[in-house]
Amino acid sequence: MDSTPRSFATILRAFRTAANLTQEELAERSGLSVNAISALERGLRRAPRTSTVSYLAEAMGLDPAQRAALVAAARGPAEPEAAATHRTDEPSSTLPRSVADFTGRAAEVERLRTLLELEHPTAPPAVVVTGAAGAGKTTLALHVAHLLRGRFPDGQLFVDLRGAEDGGLGPREVLTTFLQGLGLHGGALPSDLPALLMLYRARLVDRRILVVLDNAADEAQVRPLLPSGSGCAALVTSRAPLAGLEGVSQLPLEVLSRTEALRLLARVAGERRVAAEPEAAAEVVRLVGHLPLAVRIAGARLAARPRWQMRTYAERLADERVRLDELRVGDLEVRASLALSYRALGGQARRCVRLLGVLDAPDFPGWLVAGLLAVPARDAEDLLERLVDARLVETSGQDRAGQLRYRLHSLVRLFARELLAEDDPAAVRSALERALGAQLALADVAKETLSPAAVARVPRGSALRWQPAGSRVVEAVRRDPLAWYEAERASLVAGVVQGSREGFDDFAWELACNLSTFFGIRGYREDWRTTHEQAVHATRLAGNRPGEMRVSRPLGESYLWTGDYDGAEPWLQSSLDLARELGDARQEHTLVNSLGFLAVGRGQPARARGLFERAIAYCRPAGDWSGEAIALIGRGQALRSEGRLDEAVESLSASCARFAAAGERFWEAVAQFELAHALRLADRREEAEECLVRSIGLSDAVGSRHYSAFGRYRLVTLGLDRWTPCEAVARLEECVEALRRLGLAEAVGATRRIESLRAAACR
Repeated sequence: MDSTPRSFATILRAFRTAANLTQEELAERSGLSVNAISALERGLRRAPRTSTVSYLAEAMGLDPAQRAALVAAARGPAEPEAAATHRTDEPSSTLPRSVADFTGRAAEVERLRTLLELEHPTAPPAVVVTGAAGAGKTTLALHVAHLLRGRFPDGQLFVDLRGAEDGGLGPREVLTTFLQGLGLHGGALPSDLPALLMLYRARLVDRRILVVLDNAADEAQVRPLLPSGSGCAALVTSRAPLAGLEGVSQLPLEVLSRTEALRLLARVAGERRVAAEPEAAAEVVRLVGHLPLAVRIAGARLAARPRWQMRTYAERLADERVRLDELRVGDLEVRASLALSYRALGGQARRCVRLLGVLDAPDFPGWLVAGLLAVPARDAEDLLERLVDARLVETSGQDRAGQLRYRLHSLVRLFARELLAEDDPAAVRSALERALGAQLALADVAKETLSPAAVARVPRGSALRWQPAGSRVVEAVRRDPLAWYEAERASLVAGVVQGSREGFDDFAWELACNLSTFFGIRGYREDWRTTHEQAVHATRLAGNRPGEMRVSRPLGESYLWTGDYDGAEPWLQSSLDLARELGDARQEHTLVNSLGFLAVGRGQPARARGLFERAIAYCRPAGDWSGEAIALIGRGQALRSEGRLDEAVESLSASCARFAAAGERFWEAVAQFELAHALRLADRREEAEECLVRSIGLSDAVGSRHYSAFGRYRLVTLGLDRWTPCEAVARLEECVEALRRLGLAEAVGATRRIESLRAAACR
């Protein structure tokens, strides 16, 4: 059967279907028989006469362009114009070549094949591969398209829609290109879009063709190009998710895994070079964030410079100021790829990208960005979601406090900082101060909820506090301050370090002091010292002596908590000297408590008791109930060490009562723990056990892993005589594991007890 009837049959059927007519209805309107129309649509008759085509076109209500397409299909190869409409049945493929060194993505390849190779689809399958600039979307799509050529034997149509550029391709231009790829030229191609669409669908309706639409901007650019024939399929790539496309599957593409990135680097740069310097190679792929485009560029640069050592290139990449310059080879460039996404944004979204570059925080919630931009929280979240769609910002899921967190890829951060260099430095500094101020304002709420006693001990400085309008985060912080602290921990530490570096010395010491309670409760000693040492440096550099005085004390206490008394003393003494110099009596007497605990730790109970009694004498008339209650704990410890157990129990019981009345659970847990120790020494075991149970419950409630572990260990040791040696060993081993995880010295004593019990059991 020749090609002319078949092409006419296909177009006639497509036009009739588009006009929503049955064969019977078309027959009635055109004056032809149903059998004649059926034969024409099945290609069983030669091309119809001109009058028949005219009747059919009029009956279907075709416009001039559609009518011309129908007439052209009916002319057949014998007429002069037929050369313009000639169609071959040879498969048509306009796919660019697939890269020979395609690496990894096994799961994604399998997923695409599963989605596109449906045996009996009810509609032509379509998949959108989304991902950031440089994620390898096009490379993956072409690789899969070549793999599926056998599944789509009638051809593969490819077009770069240039969606990331200004003036991307429109459907008329694409359809013309596609139809030419299918063998239609010259007068067979109508000029208006509806006729082109009709002809495109008609050509694909009975074929098995894969349509690859690369680099799409939005749904409107893609929708008219999706094939309607059930034997066809579409594979789309886009930086945006194109969520508005109906019945289309999504495949988000992330960066490569470390293993895949190293494999790609080896395939491009050379297997031997990577094998010779595995650590340097791992550093190269880490510095480029495992981004496929960046890894490929790095490999190509190394391949072009065979005398370079891998370590040499890693050292060049390590300099953030020139890293993007190093990621350029030939016409491949990470910076240019990111710039396409950036230029497609609106003004406020561009400003958001630039200002995100100022943050050192590894990830961030929406309210922090609201502070950067000085906008309501909802507006900041909407902007962030727009940037997520543009693949310039990533989401990292919900944190422990229920907040959605965002992050920048390391190369996007460098790109944003380059752009930020063109902004007004004063405006950038104000934006950073607002963001840091948002952290401090919420940290205040968290600390006031978690430990009112700790808040009372540290006066505020002059640092800016900023709360975004419309944010519900304050309620979330009050509901579970520890969860919020945990969620923001890395961000808050980064904030103190950045604030210290950028000269926000009041912010640095205020946030560091705020965090000391949380770090103490959770046992984050490294974070405690890092933040406080940075803040001390910032206050000294700024000549901020009140700030230095206030942050030096909790820095010294961080050493006290771990039993490093030599490390604690210089910081506590420095803070005391500054308090006396500045005439700050309250700070001086707060330090008296700290020095008292130092004396207890050094085995100087009489000196310690004198210091605590001095603190009580100051705090009681001053109405400083928390300072007095803490001093009562210390005095109880000193009295206990002196063997004055009844007085120790009295002092510690008074402290417990004060903290319980104030709802201060953490400090009550500490006081109950110390009271249990005194009661045990006084041979009041049942009361001691009751105190330990209460201390453990309070510690668990506020998340104090240290006192929870301490309490359980003490509780077990109190009841050792109740169990067989084997039972005692099992209980102690549970305690030892917890103590070891926290790096506590008591783990050594517990281990020795276990060894002793095992030896006794073996005798």
